[in-house]
Amino acid sequence: MHSVPHLGGAMAYSERAKAARRCKATRQDGQPCKAYALWGGDTCAGHTYKQRGKATGDERYTGMRTRAVACTCIAYAWPHRPGSGLCNWPDAPQWESTTPAGTHSFMRAFKKKYRALARRWGMV
Repeated sequence: MHSVPHLGGAMAYSERAKAARRCKATRQDGQPCKAYALWGGDTCAGHTYKQRGKATGDERYTGMRTRAVACTCIAYAWPHRPGSGLCNWPDAPQWESTTPAGTHSFMRAFKKKYRALARRWGMV
């Protein structure tokens, strides 16, 4: 296990992670679907919702928050999305972040909105 504060370059799903996330349904032409499955399911949005644009109630896609289960591997000292950044889900991570948990200010979101309003009102 290596410890690095920042690992440059683009990170992406490993081949094992891609296989785990793939939609298990088949397309109309008989080929396997290449889309990623929704979190908590085996099929993608196209195969989950019956008729696109005409779904109602629970079938309707509303852009809700992800249902991804947070990963708790040792890549980060806090829960994070599987396969993000240094996390190598479903495999063990090769790198470990040195940033301790709890380094974000609890007022971070408020400060961002305050700065935007201050710029709009010409205070900054």
